[in-house]
Amino acid sequence: MRRALVTVVIVTDVGWRPQAALVAAFFEETLGSAASGVFVHGSAALGGWTSSSDLDMLITSEVLDQDWLVIGRRLLNKLSTGPSVELSVVSAAAAARPEPPWPFLLHVNQAEGRAVADDGRGDPDLVMHYLATRDSGLAITGQPVDAAVGVVPRTLVLRQMRDELTWAMEQADQRYAVLNACRALAYSRDGCVLSKIDGGVWALGHGFDAAIVESALAAQLEGSELGRLTPAARLFVERCRAELGPH
Repeated sequence: MRRALVTVVIVTDVGWRPQAALVAAFFEETLGSAASGVFVHGSAALGGWTSSSDLDMLITSEVLDQDWLVIGRRLLNKLSTGPSVELSVVSAAAAARPEPPWPFLLHVNQAEGRAVADDGRGDPDLVMHYLATRDSGLAITGQPVDAAVGVVPRTLVLRQMRDELTWAMEQADQRYAVLNACRALAYSRDGCVLSKIDGGVWALGHGFDAAIVESALAAQLEGSELGRLTPAARLFVERCRAELGPH
């Protein structure tokens, strides 16, 4: 029964497309032809969309010399009350050759009402954004995905996945930590780039701890949280992280 429910959620995209179109129109108006690509990634593209999902987007720009904070604040004022948008604007050159220190031009987080420009330290989270965009991203406007986003080396992906799980065990909800551990293993073992939901389904199909994974899946589908990790969940995540390789 749970698999059938997951399938229904996976194929449902009602709700995010108008918001994505609004973002695409904003950058077309703001940057013109310099906005070389507007892409949707994350759960909307990977197939794990639920009513509580954020809309993850990546925008590539041919121009760098803009007041990005002003642009970010203008976008926040224009966004609708639809799904909460979390996006990164990166240079077209940075997207074509993803590498440290992972520079960006602008981050916008609608849920937090926050717009941030790069202070020179970059953002390692772009590792996963590039990976998901190249693997399954949807081009709303501009270049095809594989022309805009280069290949992220597997070693860098695994390193970022390990770091993310380390952070999640101390800071994140159990649902988030467990499902990210599941999809990290799916990538490590099979090269799959999965949503949290599909990661959980993959783990159940491979004989992982059903009680822990099913609890996290149910919370993800309901849009609820489980709180800090239980000892059993922490052990599960630690074992998954160890399989990703040495630090």
